[in-house]
Amino acid sequence: REQLLPACLPAMASSKGIVIPNSPVAVDRWQKTDGTHLYFLTHMHADHTQGLTPSWNRGTIYCTAVTRDLLRHKFQ
Repeated sequence: REQLLPACLPAMASSKGIVIPNSPVAVDRWQKTDGTHLYFLTHMHADHTQGLTPSWNRGTIYCTAVTRDLLRHKFQ
């Protein structure tokens, strides 16, 4: 994984997360992007959740159990 990600990140990276090129995967990116349907939240820092709201309805957000609990608490 460490060998694959750096090669694909610069083209699509931004302060608002990334979309892995040629894939349906978004990491810490909550803006609508065509073709994206797998969403990953790495952790709960504000810069990684920017744009994520309680009304999120674009699909499942994959994250750790700790991050899930913190996200639920944030949106209570």
